[in-house]
Amino acid sequence: WNVKSVMGTIVRVLAAGILAGVMMESGAANRIAKTIVSKFGESLAIFSLAFATMIICAVGVFIPVAVLIVAPIAIEVGNRLGISKLALLVALSGGGKAGNIMSPNPNTIAAASGFGVQPSQVMIGSVV
Repeated sequence: WNVKSVMGTIVRVLAAGILAGVMMESGAANRIAKTIVSKFGESLAIFSLAFATMIICAVGVFIPVAVLIVAPIAIEVGNRLGISKLALLVALSGGGKAGNIMSPNPNTIAAASGFGVQPSQVMIGSVV
């Protein structure tokens, strides 16, 4: 077993985890979510909440953590607009899964190495 062959993967996973931690501790993830919701407006509230969760997950934050970050904003918007909590949960979960597909997680890295391409190519392909 060659340690050199997995070193790049280990560094990428650690970097994604550190980035996620910094985003949560600094409040950047919460700010991203609030900005997206305010820019899209009330008519696209469900989409904006899903999109905010997708963006947060796309940078390496795990789905449950991203949902917990966006949930207070979603509940506030849902109460104001009369959107059910179930609809909000489905939107956040769907957005998280969409972001997870294009994030730098171990699955993306494994798929990239399996196909012999760079992880960035898999991430960009997942956006489509």
